[in-house]
Amino acid sequence: MLREFALSVVFALSACSGSHSPPPAAQHEAAPRAVAIARREIVVRGVTVAYRCAGASSDPCVLLLHGAKYSSKTWEELGTLALLATNGYRAIAIDLPGFGESQAAEVDAARFVLELCDSLSISKCALISPSMSGRFAFPFVATHPERVAAFIPIAPVGIVEFSPKLASLAAPTLVVWGANDAVIATSQADTLTAAIPHAEKFLIADADHACYIAQPKAFHTRLLAFLGHALFSKKR
Repeated sequence: MLREFALSVVFALSACSGSHSPPPAAQHEAAPRAVAIARREIVVRGVTVAYRCAGASSDPCVLLLHGAKYSSKTWEELGTLALLATNGYRAIAIDLPGFGESQAAEVDAARFVLELCDSLSISKCALISPSMSGRFAFPFVATHPERVAAFIPIAPVGIVEFSPKLASLAAPTLVVWGANDAVIATSQADTLTAAIPHAEKFLIADADHACYIAQPKAFHTRLLAFLGHALFSKKR
């Protein structure tokens, strides 16, 4: 009990701070230890945006968006934020405008992620973008590929519109899809994978559109392996 309490205090003090996280050799830990998730707000172009974060600010940043039925809390409940922080990443999950605890407002989707990253002092990030959030993620990765360390689209919307604009994206990309997705056909996964120079496809068996929620263990295992190679092997 005392050891668990001590661990929770250590992570509470280090969450989203500048303290150092485990070195790259600590990658692929099977399960997260007790990690404090901080809930914060930031104003982006006059819009109050709520977000949850964990990990040290000096660690490689993973920015998590969400689908239309979900919010930043989804990533906390799924254990993704804690798992990323435990494995040496600065994990930030946001509530998109009008979702979760963020202010409802009309925003320029094409500029939102860029302005958010600037406001949070994120020079470069690994971007996770499920479903609806593709309309925010695609303009960012297409227009500012130099700010993208890695890209993890999860059955995102906007593939037809943005596929022709992704040839300049040099970041390692993991295209994630549920094998039983009835919302966006798995053929779209092939279209997206072919459009990005350094992309690979990961099909999750026995999973539908929200595949990362249906099969979190499979998703987390592949995500950690991908990020470990994409972010640490090249010291991004």
